[in-house]
Formats: sequence, C-alpha cells, structure tokens
Amino acid sequence: MENYVVALSVSKPKLENINGKDLKTSIVREPLYHPVYFDQTGPVGNKPADHIEDVFVYSENHYDYWCEVFNIERSSWKHAHWGENITLNHACEETLRIGDIVRIGNEAVLQVTFPRIPCFKLSWRLGQAVSVLSDIIDSGRIGFYMNVIEPGIIEPNDAFTVIKSNPQHPTVAGISRMLQSSDTSIGQMLEVKSLPDLTPWGLTWINKKIHTIEELSLLKEYRWLGWRSFTINNIVAETHDIYSFYLSPSDIQAVPAFRPGQHLAVRLQVENEVIERRWSLSEYCPDKMQYRISIKKVDNGLGSSWMHAAKEGVQVEIKAPSGDFYLDNTDIMPIVLISGGIGVTPMLAMLQAHLLKDKNTRAPIYWIQCVLNKDNHPFRDDVLAKVEELGVHIHFVYSGPTENETIGHDYHSCGLLSVDKLMSILKTENIKFNGKTIAIPPAFFSFYLCGPKPMQQALYSGLKEKGVEKVFFEEFVSALAMNNADNTLDVATVTYKNAKKQLSWHLEDDVSLLELAEFYDLKPQYQCRSGQCHRCKVKVLKGKVRHTLSVEGVGENEVLLCCGVPDSSQLIIDV
Repeated sequence: MENYVVALSVSKPKLENINGKDLKTSIVREPLYHPVYFDQTGPVGNKPADHIEDVFVYSENHYDYWCEVFNIERSSWKHAHWGENITLNHACEETLRIGDIVRIGNEAVLQVTFPRIPCFKLSWRLGQAVSVLSDIIDSGRIGFYMNVIEPGIIEPNDAFTVIKSNPQHPTVAGISRMLQSSDTSIGQMLEVKSLPDLTPWGLTWINKKIHTIEELSLLKEYRWLGWRSFTINNIVAETHDIYSFYLSPSDIQAVPAFRPGQHLAVRLQVENEVIERRWSLSEYCPDKMQYRISIKKVDNGLGSSWMHAAKEGVQVEIKAPSGDFYLDNTDIMPIVLISGGIGVTPMLAMLQAHLLKDKNTRAPIYWIQCVLNKDNHPFRDDVLAKVEELGVHIHFVYSGPTENETIGHDYHSCGLLSVDKLMSILKTENIKFNGKTIAIPPAFFSFYLCGPKPMQQALYSGLKEKGVEKVFFEEFVSALAMNNADNTLDVATVTYKNAKKQLSWHLEDDVSLLELAEFYDLKPQYQCRSGQCHRCKVKVLKGKVRHTLSVEGVGENEVLLCCGVPDSSQLIIDV
C-alpha cells in the first residue's frame, strides 16, 4: 500500500495537569492540513518537551486499532492525538528499518532513527492506565522518530517513499521488541549498537539494555539462597558512633554483585536471642570479594551495640544482597542523592557506582547530605575527594553547626532541608544529545531519599507537589519484611505453568516471584522491576499473592512478578 501524509502538527511545551501534577508536555496539539517547512531541526516552530529527535511519525490506521481496543469513539481522536508531527495513512513499523532514507513530497528527505519509547504522558493522553504501555510496545504500533537530512516543504497527500534501505538492519518494531524482551541477548544488542546510522538517543537506549542484561548476569552469578557465614575482617571508625565493617565469606568462595543502594540481612546471636537486622551496603566495588556495611550505634539497640562491640575475626550470618531501593545506573537524567544521618550509607554506594561510568556519558549528579555538624559527618573526606576529582555537585546541610564551623567553608547551609531550599540548590542542567543541547529542569531529575522518616515524608510530598515524577526512598527495613510482619506463611510451592517449573519459595530468602524465577534460569518479561511499568504482570491461576510495593491497576487474579510474593501455600501463575 502506498504511504502518504494525512496531517502535520507543530507544538511547543505547555503545562498540563497530568495525573494530578502540572508538567510540561508537547503531546497536546492540533493537526495542520497545510504545508509546513521542515528544516534541519524538524518542523519550523516545533519544540519537544523532553525528547530530542527531530520528527515523530505515527499512522492513522493505528488510531482505528486502538480506538477499538480501548472502546473509544474514533471521532474523539483528531490527527496528532498521539503527539506526532507527521500522520501517515498506513502503518510501516514492521517494514521500515533503522537508517532507512525516505523522501516525503518533492523536497524533504528524512532518515528513520529509532522507535518511540512510550512514557506515562502517552497513557495519560490516551486516558488509559500506565500498564497499557507494555501492550502498545508488544503490538508494534508504536510510531518512530526521524531526523531531517534535506530540508523542504511537506504537506498533506505527499508521498512517503523509501529511497534507500539496508535489509540487514532491524525493523522499527523489531528494535522495540528487543529492548523490552527478557530473551534478548548481549550479542543481539551489540549487533544493533554497531549500526552506523544509530543516533546518540538510540545508542542511549541500546546501552541501557546492554547494561541491564550484563547486570542481571552478574547478580545471578555466585548468588545463594538462605543464610551464609561471613567473617568480619576489618573495622573502621567513620565517626565516634558510626563504624564500617568489612565482611568476607567464611568459605572463601566468591560473592555476587549487587545493585547500588541494596542492603544485607544480618543474623546475630545476641546472648540467648537470635535477631535479624538489615543494613545498607555502603561501598560499591564490584571486583572486591567482600561487602561493607556501615552501622550507627543506637541507644538500646541490640544489633548495633553487638556489632560495635564485635572484634575482627567474629562470624555473622547474612543473606545475599536484596532490596527494591537502588540506583538506576542507566538513567540519562540528572540524579539527586539526598541523605540524612546514617541514611548516607546506600547513597555512598550509589555515588561510587555512578562515578564508575564514563565521565563523557554519565548524567550530572548532586550530593546533598544533612547531618548535625562536622563531628557527626560520616564519609565527608571521601565525598570531597570525589568532588574535586570527578566534579560532583555537593551541598552539606548542618542542622546544629558548632561555633567553630563556618558556612561556606565547613558546610553550605544550616537548619533543616525544605523542598524550597532543595529546589534553590538545583539548577537546570544542559545535556547534549545528537549534537543538540537540551535544557533539563529539576522536575525531570531522578531523586533518591534516605534518612529519618519525617524528612523523607516532607521531601517526598513536596517534590510530588512540584510535579517531580521520579522520587525513590528507602524505608530502612525491607518492604518484604514490613509487609509480611503478620504473615505466618514461611514456604510455598510456586508453579510457573507455561514454563513447566515448580519451585519452592521461602519467606526467609527474601525474594520476589521474578527473582525466584531468575534464580532457576527462567526469563519472565520485565522492565522497571519497581511495580510501575506492569511489564511483568501475569494471571494468577490458583492461590493468592501479595505485593511488597504499593501498586495500581492490578486485578484480583493478577500479580506483578517483580514485587509479588505468595500468600498461599500453593500458587500457580501463568508464566
């Protein structure tokens, strides 16, 4: 079928109330049915809110398909409803290939660069739950981006003609599915990465997928279930009441990697009582054969007091690293790490992991640390050294500085960290993509919080009120432990039906249904691993489940594998 242009659109970012927050977006626009000039940056007068490719293209026949799926009156969707600059008459994601050169009309020549990566703004625009995004990706009806090679006028009824194509290159829909599938191999992604026509934006997503595959492989290697004996082989005093403990496996076997921000569950024999505590891993050194935890001695705290009294050579039992609070080390947006007191420990691992990345490609990062004063400021010298060497934005907030400490020299501000103070510290960051500089305001930064509960709650609420979407926080204890506090279910038999696997799940292993499957080499689909994207949603065929995170849009007989655990002794799920 001949492809041709049906409509065009031009838009600039404006504030829209999206899911209760005022956010800038260019997705809301009106269709145009007259000629539009496309220069080297796309349609003249157009300005994307947060993507960097020149032109987004979508197909009219996709409108018909999705209106039927969503039970929406077709006439309620004008052209450009999906935020596209060019509306075509017919779909071509299954045949168009990355790098294809296309002539549109008599003048303009454009190149296919990458599939659309849909976000929550699209689901909002469609009036659907965010879980539909995985369905859109699976369908292949996603749209694609193009860059302008030769400027020119484009108008309705102009032919959309492929003038150069490489049959060895993957299709637009094929790339999209590879990015989402858990079956994609490193080899496949490296082959895609070698494409000569891949833009920096596309390369960013390819690298993100490669990192995810490599990380999962590292996390699985040497991982164990249950308890394992470790020896305290070094103790370092960071402050008068915070000690760091270096732990090595007593069996002298290898230890698995972990995600920066995760914690260790530690079991101690305190007098006649066995107690379990969770302490964050405070050092990220993937090549080391040991773990480090840093513990503040708490008045009347059994676990922290026992550890502070322990000597080198003492053995403790720990579980493999776990936890849902960790840095997304593939994030291309600026990162803000905010800690209060001993909440600095997971942040330190995050900072170290981030700074291991290539300086030319890693995102800007802010380190905001709230403590009482200099005497109670753990890891101060470590952080300052990284600032001088690697260029981190830092801000120390002292709530009770001594008379010998001066603002501007020992610390940057005093009092408590409010949201208004926080926003005054941050600045719009300019990030270069594709030869363009994109201004990223703080509302699009990724925020990580760890500290006293009142501090976390105030900052979380305040940031959400200001339209920040990505705010993550640590509860100091694992979500699984909290949600199972009154649960007597210690063990369950889980059947992954289509995979023909029957596995034993144990409460003390502290693993989700996704992690259990991965431990036994199953590969369920997933993406975010945080209960947001719904990519890992499956049907519950028998039994009950519970979620360790707050989730939305999940039916009574459904479960998100990434944060779901059994709530009955027998569970059958459709994986």
